[in-house]
Amino acid sequence: MMCEGLGGRLSLFQVRANSHVDDLRALLEHLGIAEAYVLGLSMGGEIAIDFALACPHMTRALIPVDSGLGGYPLPPDVAASLESISTAARESGVEVAKRFWLDHPLFKPAFEKPDVASRLVRMVSDYSGWHWLNEDPVCDLDPPAAQQLGSITMPTLAIVGERDLPGCHEIADIVEHNIADARKVILPSVGHMSNMEDPDGFNQMVRDFIESL
Repeated sequence: MMCEGLGGRLSLFQVRANSHVDDLRALLEHLGIAEAYVLGLSMGGEIAIDFALACPHMTRALIPVDSGLGGYPLPPDVAASLESISTAARESGVEVAKRFWLDHPLFKPAFEKPDVASRLVRMVSDYSGWHWLNEDPVCDLDPPAAQQLGSITMPTLAIVGERDLPGCHEIADIVEHNIADARKVILPSVGHMSNMEDPDGFNQMVRDFIESL
């Protein structure tokens, strides 16, 4: 079953195979949650934006954090670095790719905090590497989110770590400038893993936004 707002002609099999939006919708319905404040970090932020477009009736507010954006191209250097990780996984094995992934500039600020670094290493060590080795059959919005942001009407808070990569700041700016009821806020002194690097500051920022609605 496709959620209202998903464009394109996609078969039922394709959507069930790998649709992050439909997975989130199904989870909320299973839990009996009719509306939610939808927050996601990094790729999760991209999914949150897609969900707000596809299921606006279920999205009370939108909070993309250090977010990606469907249809917005990665900066060439970032795209090349991510492709090199996938290449390493295919040619040298997943464990080698994991070491390259942990060395990525995305995580440099996080590794300055030993407790965050140890949790990040544990998270990556638990990852199977599937997306590096396989073609992901994910169902994307059509047209992509970058072309539809103007239709988002719910309150939106785009959070980005001060030390995150420039591309994430650009996406937060695009969200702020194209969604009528949106604003960008910067969490000081942290990078891409802003919720882990400064959990107290992050939680207060989210709490203040929700309480203001």
